[in-house]
Amino acid sequence: MQNHPLFRDFPVKGYKVVWQIYQNNQLQGVIRLLHPLMAIIGIIVVIATAIGIGISCLIFVGIDSLDNVSGRLNIFFSLWASTAVGIVIIIMMAQWILRAPVREQQRYYHQGNLTQLDERKRLALRLDIVATYGYGFWIETLEHYPLTARLKQPAETFPLLEPSSPQAHREGLYDDWGIVDIDGYQSIVEKLWAGMHSRHFFVNMHQENNGSMVTTLAALIELPKDYIQSCAISGKDGRPPALVWAFDLWRVIKLSRNCFCAGIISERLAWDNILKTADMIYELFDSFDSYYNNYRLGHAFWSNDYSMIKDRLEQYNNYKAHCDWPITLLPWPTPPGISLSDDMRHGFMKSSDLAFSSSVINKTVIM
Repeated sequence: MQNHPLFRDFPVKGYKVVWQIYQNNQLQGVIRLLHPLMAIIGIIVVIATAIGIGISCLIFVGIDSLDNVSGRLNIFFSLWASTAVGIVIIIMMAQWILRAPVREQQRYYHQGNLTQLDERKRLALRLDIVATYGYGFWIETLEHYPLTARLKQPAETFPLLEPSSPQAHREGLYDDWGIVDIDGYQSIVEKLWAGMHSRHFFVNMHQENNGSMVTTLAALIELPKDYIQSCAISGKDGRPPALVWAFDLWRVIKLSRNCFCAGIISERLAWDNILKTADMIYELFDSFDSYYNNYRLGHAFWSNDYSMIKDRLEQYNNYKAHCDWPITLLPWPTPPGISLSDDMRHGFMKSSDLAFSSSVINKTVIM
């Protein structure tokens, strides 16, 4: 089980979901959670119970003035008994409605043949948790939002999950990345693996007049200037220079999830690329904090947008303060011992292909 989409609570708090449905669609929004026959029966029971309570009160008020007290008492207690039964039925229906979000989610997993992911896949998806938690998306499945492609029944039978169609994801991918097919996706992935942004960061950090850039970046992400400078050199534990690899590699994970949701790539290809990317991240960084701080540095270097940069910091602080999802309990793994590219291992110090302008950056946004 996961949170309900667009809600951060875990376990799912059904009353919040149902209340939101009520606020958006009033009573008809709640009624549509029920089978049509159950909805009709429920309305009848509620009305009958209300009438029973009203009549019982009238009888109780006027019972002293009635001649046949014994007969009236029998009617009174009969009404109260039937009213009590009605109240019990209403309570049971309310509980049934409040459990609807959990039932829908379980039915979604069943129809999509989805089971608990193994630890390696969960470790890979955990790298996308900060933004995922911030938006209330899913983190325990490849898709960050329910998909119609997983279903064996019409999407209308999932009124709470409201599964999305592939088309809903394709427009954003084209607008942000120009991706319309698998070739476009794989081309971008290869560029990110090659250091789409880390290359430019390396060049800028090795310019003599980089002081103002370092000062600005440090102020924007609220970390010391020494941290910015440390990302351009090898770590004390022998790890390669971090540059802004966390940002490059995170984008592969996010892009792969989005392209799967859009139906552009297969589930297998998405997992292959996500797992490969996660291994790189775990080889480069020794903790979640070091990984995400480097992500924020890369995002700030790329975007140069004050509000977006501060939003990432706010998301991270909110995640650290409030996120209690089970996936956060996973330990940071030891380096997998994979072979890294020469550029990644040496931080482009030995690259013969640095004849590019650091001012040319493809500014595209995933989330």
